[in-house]
Amino acid sequence: EERRREAEKREAAAEEEERRREAEKRKEEEKRRKKASAKKKAAAKKKRLEEKHKRRKRIIKKYGEKNAAKVLNGELFIDMTKAMLIDALGSPSDKKENVSKDKVKLKYLYGKSETDRGTTKYKTEVNLENDLVVGWKDLE
Repeated sequence: EERRREAEKREAAAEEEERRREAEKRKEEEKRRKKASAKKKAAAKKKRLEEKHKRRKRIIKKYGEKNAAKVLNGELFIDMTKAMLIDALGSPSDKKENVSKDKVKLKYLYGKSETDRGTTKYKTEVNLENDLVVGWKDLE
């Protein structure tokens, strides 16, 4: 009887040790996963920062320091070029063109959304003449 109890105790202790080892393995695996995830996030963040820096350098080289600051901040200003506008705000959601004998008028629309009734509306309208911004208005 005593031998049987001793054997059961040893078996229970061995099972408990096995559970402890398995729990330790799970903890270690979770640490490795978290570390790998943190490394991926750090690498992605570093890549985004590098891309942002490259874009900044490219915009400064393209437009000069003064205009580049405005473009990078997404600011609109009179006489900015169409290229500056696209670098500042991105491609328009929609555009309209009116061509006449002496000028080309463009209307770039940004911030497309849909109303409850299903119609399309925009946040901003930018007017260009001969590829230069001549004005804009907020539509909301």
